[in-house]
Amino acid sequence: MIDLEKNETILLQARRHWFFLVTKLFALLPLVIISFVIIFFTESSGAEYFSFTQKNGTAFIVFLLFTWLLFLWVIAFIMWTNFYLDVLIVTDHRIINIEQKALFARETSSLHLDKVQDVSVEVFGLLATFLSFGNLKIQTAGEVGEFIIKGIKNPDATKQTILEQHEKAMTKLRTVRIEND
Repeated sequence: MIDLEKNETILLQARRHWFFLVTKLFALLPLVIISFVIIFFTESSGAEYFSFTQKNGTAFIVFLLFTWLLFLWVIAFIMWTNFYLDVLIVTDHRIINIEQKALFARETSSLHLDKVQDVSVEVFGLLATFLSFGNLKIQTAGEVGEFIIKGIKNPDATKQTILEQHEKAMTKLRTVRIEND
């Protein structure tokens, strides 16, 4: 999935916090509960009020509801896929940000650690502080300008790793320039 450069090793993989996936999935929960309530009342009442024909009405309604539940399952799978495939990878040479846009579309950006100018963390609210998630902003000297990764877990640890690797990259760059002069 990711082509690493020669002698490049992955130091950190950071994803969004699980809280964001759970909140999206909880939005689907009322639809699932309503579906099961309709199935229960259709079965228990004999489906006289719901049927198109007295004989096959219950089976048709149950088929529609299970099709609806399958549709909700697919939506939940897409949400999980988007959550799992959004990842920030820090290597000893660069930072790679992979953002899943749709089920079959993703955007990959990378920047070398010597191009990093500033790394900042934004944590908003009590819940974000308690669960340790926030936004990570990486200012660059390159053409991209700024990387913003929202809702990342342990943003302070990720920031610290990026700054340590940036310092190592800058030391290596300074050493190479001195030796060449």
